[in-house]
Amino acid sequence: MKIALTQFAGMAPRVAPRLLPDNFAQEANEVKLWSGELRPFYEDTDVVDVPDDTKYIYKWTINEFGEYGFLVFPNKVSIVKGPVFGDENNRILISGLEGGLRITDTTMVSFVSTPEGTYEPTTVNTSNSYLLGIPAPTDIKMTLVVDGSTADCSSLSFNETACLNAKVKQLNDIKYEGKIDWTPEKVKKYMTDVGYSSVQDWWNANGKSEKVCPWNAPGCCLMNGYKYITGDKDYRENLESRTYVVALVREWSDGKLDIGKTSQPATYTDVDGVEHLTIDVGTGQSVHLSNITVPKNAYSECGVRKAYVYRSTVGSDGTATYGYVGEFAIKPNVYTYEFTDSRAASDVEESAVSLEWDAPEKNLTGLVSLNNGVLAAYSDQDIYFSYPYQVHAWPYTYRVSVDFPIVGLGAFGNTVVVCTTGCPSLVLVSDPAAATMKGIHDPFPCLSADSIVSMANGVCYASTGGLLFVNSTSPKYLTESLITKDEWRDWNPESFCAASYEGNYIATSTDPKKYHGLIVDTTDTTKGVVSLYRLVYGIFSDPESNSLYFITGKPDGGRKIVLFDTPKDGNDQSYRTFKWRSKIFQSNSGIATFAAARVRNEYEGYYRKIKVTIYEYRTHTLNSVPMNTYSINGPVDMEQVYELLDKSVYMYFIYYVNGVPRYTRKLKNSEPFRLPSGFRGDEFEVEVEGEMPIHSIELATSMGELL
Repeated sequence: MKIALTQFAGMAPRVAPRLLPDNFAQEANEVKLWSGELRPFYEDTDVVDVPDDTKYIYKWTINEFGEYGFLVFPNKVSIVKGPVFGDENNRILISGLEGGLRITDTTMVSFVSTPEGTYEPTTVNTSNSYLLGIPAPTDIKMTLVVDGSTADCSSLSFNETACLNAKVKQLNDIKYEGKIDWTPEKVKKYMTDVGYSSVQDWWNANGKSEKVCPWNAPGCCLMNGYKYITGDKDYRENLESRTYVVALVREWSDGKLDIGKTSQPATYTDVDGVEHLTIDVGTGQSVHLSNITVPKNAYSECGVRKAYVYRSTVGSDGTATYGYVGEFAIKPNVYTYEFTDSRAASDVEESAVSLEWDAPEKNLTGLVSLNNGVLAAYSDQDIYFSYPYQVHAWPYTYRVSVDFPIVGLGAFGNTVVVCTTGCPSLVLVSDPAAATMKGIHDPFPCLSADSIVSMANGVCYASTGGLLFVNSTSPKYLTESLITKDEWRDWNPESFCAASYEGNYIATSTDPKKYHGLIVDTTDTTKGVVSLYRLVYGIFSDPESNSLYFITGKPDGGRKIVLFDTPKDGNDQSYRTFKWRSKIFQSNSGIATFAAARVRNEYEGYYRKIKVTIYEYRTHTLNSVPMNTYSINGPVDMEQVYELLDKSVYMYFIYYVNGVPRYTRKLKNSEPFRLPSGFRGDEFEVEVEGEMPIHSIELATSMGELL
């Protein structure tokens, strides 16, 4: 009888230890199985200390030299990079902060350098970020400007001469009584003959209805709909009916602009108190906009620095739109503005693009980014989408609803996976104006928003039956053949925080039970599950460096950020201890025994690496030894060092018979070795624990079988 283990896998608690495939394990703790061998993870590398309440972190490249700093948060946040072309200052968008979705860049957030050449962690709050949305101005009024001055009918007194002249124009124009020789004197006599005591008495009764202007104010009269006016100019030529809107603009330090939604159309009020949204403008006339009211937080909280003014126009294709006619600066603590438009129709510039660019709802959370420049976030049971590549613009019609309360969102490609308390949903967002919903009718409730991990071809999250994978076809439990619903509870998935790393789903429990975490290869679940034994408060996967960071505790209290599984420079490496225990092998012939074993490993390779490090070190002055140990500049006794080295290399083999450990051996090479006699049984197990790669494990009934 011989046992040969050459392709190692992880755990499958669903299967009884005796029924596991030969390469599977009862225990696979902190071991790297990606090559099929047993390999240790590199020891975590300390990065920086963080505040004691830190639960979420974000690694942020902060300058053109590739230097980075960490943002730290005590509460849940979601951060995505801004899909901005030519983004010099690395904008990021954040949900979970006060006031709703926020945006910032590296010019707004300050990092303090350390003597070690790194940067102290900092955070984002209301003082170093903007609200993502840009409000629209309100209450805009408009009046006509004639010959450079704004006409104001309400301030004018009745002018008998102007009224008579205007009435003369009317009567001659309509050829009243067949005449075209009406004069002011004839008109005044006519008014007296028909019973009016004065010209003003007649106008009060008839002037408005007959559209006769009683003032010498052509612009004002035209604005209020009077047709017959005094004056030499014919302001009624080339009449153009206009509407005006205004949009506020955020201006970044690199010159990039975010244009907010346009306002409601400006209004004017005629002499009858009736409001109008259009104004008729003739030759030589301008339009004055007044009372342009800017929200008080626009400058300080939204980064607004100017406003664009647009007026209605008709394009060459006959399409009505709004064209740019000018802009004005927005200043701190100034909330009302004025603007005068005197541009000719030929001078109107590009069309307004932000007519439907609503600011995002204030209570959105769970921010995710899609490949087509669209962002998605949710509130209650509604999912909202941004306009492509305009991160501040969230048209109100760009939304869909699901049947269950939303726990969180994931994304792959242009698809959003909506993880809920019941059935999940897929939303295909090729065009956010026409997002397509695909419901999944089986219940797969999401147990933790922090367990949601977006991957290249799907989304993983912790559900009641195990680790669920959702893609464009159908959801499936990746752990279905590995873990039952009962064993799944041993990981306490409700407390998962998770990330993607090297194609693996890595989750740690912030409130662990039997296990502290797990690793599942999402591309090949036949490798089984690896358990983690470390208390982690938060996790972050950095796509730019393909690195994984944990928030862990410090020995003396407090918390720190560590870098997972990354070698140090040079030969001086340290590794985490792993443990792998085989299935229970049963003898087919009843009581049996094994006489020899062989564990092929990399002891010699690891031994040589550390010897080289010490050999290089012996050429330097030793400052850490007790006084009088060596002569000054004398040689180091390397045999003593090698003896210490031999003690430091950690790798043990344990042999079990019928569940009892019968032999433990420290491994120093890959040579076969004898097992003690006298231990017979029908169930056998092997266990290795240490920090060296293991290529294979063999048990045999004789030494000859292993040579």
